Amino acid sequence: PPEAEPPVSISIGIGNTEYNLNEIITVSVNLSNISDNQQVIIDVLDPEGTPVVIRAMTVSPNSSSSIDFKVSENSLTGNYKIVASVTTGGTTVTESIYFKIKSQYNQFQIASVEVTDQQGNPSTLNRGDMAYVKVTLTSDISIEPLVTVNLFDAELTTLGVGSIKSPLNHGESEMILSFLIPNDAALGDADIFVNAFTNWVSSGGIPLTPEFSITAEISP
Repeated sequence: PPEAEPPVSISIGIGNTEYNLNEIITVSVNLSNISDNQQVIIDVLDPEGTPVVIRAMTVSPNSSSSIDFKVSENSLTGNYKIVASVTTGGTTVTESIYFKIKSQYNQFQIASVEVTDQQGNPSTLNRGDMAYVKVTLTSDISIEPLVTVNLFDAELTTLGVGSIKSPLNHGESEMILSFLIPNDAALGDADIFVNAFTNWVSSGGIPLTPEFSITAEISP
């Protein structure tokens, strides 16, 4: 009898085993024991098993094909599974590989918070004036955080929330947010609370760092 053809086998390759959110991930696939082009389905599953990428690629004999994708900022961190499958002659063959998405927590820090003027020079809080809060951030990754600043007077009345969502590169960055101090704000120590999130919490954002707070006096 004629010899049975050897079964098709899949090999999957990725560049690294760990990635940051929003980093490009390249998956390459090649097939052994094929004589013509085959369609390979790629499924990427998050740590809860939910598909986040479903793609089809054509793989030719003696060559590999690849796809690129990113895992977005609002996605889960943890272990992801890539499953490649091909069906030939009524038989489906699958192969899987894992990679890890690193948590952004602790890769991003609020370094300092201070009351300044519009140019970022040290200043004070005064009733009826504009107040400026300078937030200095350090990041080990490229990221677009949502930074919020909430100001409370001495009677714990909120004087407003300021926010900025802006792309940051590696290293140190500064942001200045402005508030109007009402004429009837309580005099004395005001509290300023600064937080950083991946997005608005209502949109699935999660904290990037512990809350940072300072106290500054509101003067007449």
